Amino acid sequence: MNKIHFKKIFTLEIKIICLMISLLFVFIFVFVKFLDDREKDFYNEQVSIAANSTKNISFELENILRDKKQLVKSFFEDNRKMVNHLIENSNDYSEYERLDEKLGKYFTDYFSLNITNDETEFVVDEFEGKMGWICRNDVAIFLKNSNQKIRIHPNAVSYHYDILIDFKYKSKTYVFIVAFKVDEIASLLKISTRENHELVMINKSKDYLIAVTANGSRDILGKREGIHLNKGEIKNILSEQLIKGTFWSIVDVVDENLLTKYKNN
Repeated sequence: MNKIHFKKIFTLEIKIICLMISLLFVFIFVFVKFLDDREKDFYNEQVSIAANSTKNISFELENILRDKKQLVKSFFEDNRKMVNHLIENSNDYSEYERLDEKLGKYFTDYFSLNITNDETEFVVDEFEGKMGWICRNDVAIFLKNSNQKIRIHPNAVSYHYDILIDFKYKSKTYVFIVAFKVDEIASLLKISTRENHELVMINKSKDYLIAVTANGSRDILGKREGIHLNKGEIKNILSEQLIKGTFWSIVDVVDENLLTKYKNN
């Protein structure tokens, strides 16, 4: 009788132990799943933040560039006589300086101006080197298909981008070029950047060539090594948005240690 009773008790203990082990495994499974779901939710939240940032930035930049082109066109129309005068008198640098000064007052981020003929030759000699072969190359493409795709022009004085307006004078085609610094774009990136994220404007077709960061154009990248996004940064892109009318895309690169930081909190 005692043996039978002992056996029952032993069997009950085994069942209790098995039940406790099972419950432990269930708890571990539920806890691990909770942590996994929590990390997935956190990651998805970061993706959503990145998507909103790139969408908003691309929208703002497209508006800025569209408005800029309209303003340049309006300025050109208002100062058509001065432009025509320079075509006829390309050595009148005083008139060029007056037009240059007016543009400086009209646009806070203004950099330089010139005019080209249909052979992409500058009407006013480029003594200061503010415009070069890339500007002329963009003019050639613009004249060929009447469509400008904006990009950053490296320059010893200041990296910039151009707005082009074509027009006729005495039956010949000319292009009015106004160049702008990237300060306005950099400021937009800076104020739109969220913690643990970095917004970078790139030319993806040029191996993720950096165009503009929150610090400015790619000639002032600070501690960053190289002028392209590295493999780690490319891997950590959470969202990407094309900017219409340009060679640019805006990408949101998340801090590679963000998930680790989150786990440790």
